[in-house]
Amino acid sequence: GIGVQDCVRVTQQVGAMMDVHDPISGEYALEVSSPGWDRPFFQLEQLPAYIGQQIAFRLISAVDNRRKFQAKLVAVDLEAEMIQVEVEKQQVLEIDSNNIDKANLVYQD
Repeated sequence: GIGVQDCVRVTQQVGAMMDVHDPISGEYALEVSSPGWDRPFFQLEQLPAYIGQQIAFRLISAVDNRRKFQAKLVAVDLEAEMIQVEVEKQQVLEIDSNNIDKANLVYQD
């Protein structure tokens, strides 16, 4: 994973390069951070790496009377823009990726 020291190292290296090349006129603040424990997903292409993990979803329209829930990511079909998630009792739901309002990785010990 990404630690605080990794962020410090990147900040120092990028900051030094920006001081030399000065691509931004005026003052700026350089901030480097990791996505954190509850990594947000912005594109469907990010999800395949997290198959088998718990994801918190907020949907635009309810699927199986669920709009806000956590589930295990089972499959991602990039071509069809669909995902499959497993909710309790091994029930699998198919969700159109265009129906996902928000998705975040759920931290588990």
